[in-house]
Amino acid sequence: YEPDFVVETSHTIYMIEVKAERDIENADVLEKANAGKIFCDEATNFNLKNNGKRWKYVLIPHNVILLNMNLESLMDEYLFLGQNDGM
Repeated sequence: YEPDFVVETSHTIYMIEVKAERDIENADVLEKANAGKIFCDEATNFNLKNNGKRWKYVLIPHNVILLNMNLESLMDEYLFLGQNDGM
């Protein structure tokens, strides 16, 4: 498994997946997103014990990525909380 992007900022490491809007609710996509979130949670637990950064999983519909968007607003809006918690 290779995520579409891993982006590191001064405070956070983001694992970012971009999917077609029609596939965002697909069971396979959500299963992979849940696995990605678990990875990010475990990486965060390790990093925080070792003076590292938090990891966050972000699932973004392809059609919302526009030239006028910035990373922070996309991360805030599409942070994946888990299949049972919503997006």
